[in-house]
Amino acid sequence: MTDSQQENQEQVAEAVENEKPLVPPLAQGSDAQNAHFRFNMARSEGLRHIKENIPCQDAVAALVKAKNGALTHAIALSDGCSSSSLSHYGSQITVNTVVTLLCEQFDRLKMMPDRGLIPYVVDSIIRAQKQFIAEHRDLFEAEKEKEGKYEAFVERYGSRLPKESPDDIETLYFLRMMNATCLFVAERLGQTIYGHLGDGYIMRLTAENKMTIASMEDKTEEHNVTVYPQSVHFRYCMTGNTMAYRQMKIGRTKEPSYAWILISDGPENTLIEKKGPELKVRPYVFNLMVRCTMLEENYEASHKVLQEFFDGKLRDSTAIHGGDDISTAIMVHEDCMDTCRDPAAHPVDYVTTVLETPVEEPSPVPVAPKVREHHSKEELEAAKGQILALFRDEERLTPSDIMEVLEDRENPFNPLEIDNILSSLIAEGLIRRLEMAVDESSGTHSYEYIGPNEPEEDSEDE
Repeated sequence: MTDSQQENQEQVAEAVENEKPLVPPLAQGSDAQNAHFRFNMARSEGLRHIKENIPCQDAVAALVKAKNGALTHAIALSDGCSSSSLSHYGSQITVNTVVTLLCEQFDRLKMMPDRGLIPYVVDSIIRAQKQFIAEHRDLFEAEKEKEGKYEAFVERYGSRLPKESPDDIETLYFLRMMNATCLFVAERLGQTIYGHLGDGYIMRLTAENKMTIASMEDKTEEHNVTVYPQSVHFRYCMTGNTMAYRQMKIGRTKEPSYAWILISDGPENTLIEKKGPELKVRPYVFNLMVRCTMLEENYEASHKVLQEFFDGKLRDSTAIHGGDDISTAIMVHEDCMDTCRDPAAHPVDYVTTVLETPVEEPSPVPVAPKVREHHSKEELEAAKGQILALFRDEERLTPSDIMEVLEDRENPFNPLEIDNILSSLIAEGLIRRLEMAVDESSGTHSYEYIGPNEPEEDSEDE
């Protein structure tokens, strides 16, 4: 274990003793005074959490380190799951682990393809949290007794856990208590890596003075589920399929950026305006968050301005949308100073979206729609039989469970084909769709399918 990792573990242990999460130190390390980016962070306990005496479950961290003659800057944000009783520790461990990993191993990480980088980051978080469990087992044992849900968890998943699983069912249950998202950005020598697992937003101010949304969680009507490193790890343990890791988004850029901003789920209703397919970042983001970071004398002064905004106007407006915790982590490049000094300056274009698609010119000649199916009727019928066979081993299946099986082959089925197969099975009365079900591994909801002989669900489970 490195000195930084040891220091982080000691800080988290202190947080446990105080029964509250620790506000992480800014820009840990002796190289902070030479940083090319300035950091700012804020987090505020939601009004609902204050009312219910729940600790702030969000965590933020920043770190700058010199290695091989160059600085690496990193920020991270983690939003703890409200239904996970120890998520305030999970979020703290997540941000401490991620910024340390990024600053100490950036050159190695940038060379990894996404399929290697994602498991490496997720597994690093899980290892740190399992170490925390080992060092504070009494805390988890007491919480397990208090929750009274462990027996139901074992009954549902214990018999399905493969013998070769890297973790036992109790460890998976303890990890579930710390469900928390993971957002991060790291920059070194003009190269940037950013990652996103769960809800929240990653925003970027480009050198062309344009505020863009680099990443956000894709939530559709059918997949309105928040994913955590713990739930990704749980799924891998249950299935042994590495496709579970694909749920983390990784972005890379070699283009210079004026600023990077991470925000948790909740403040976006105030900071981001949604109109149809467009997302418009409101002027708050630049005029307050970025400008105060650069113009105030030091971190303490800029943090005070930002924290007052979060504890006041932003928290009040967020309360309208549920009263959850709110947080941000910001890093602004020194080249942005001249723009910040001009009170009239702001990004020339706030409009950005990851949802919009280029408008295509209408064709004067009607074009027949392309047929996306590329499998023969015999192969489609065989896939039906394969799906039905799954229900002999499982009580219920999510669309992702089914897609994993049909995609894990040399000639995988595309999503449209799978949807058509499922629709056909429903029409034939061979399977039924359960509109909504609770996923005990993550405390969230998702759509599922059930077999023809499965009894109807109780209404409280739907």
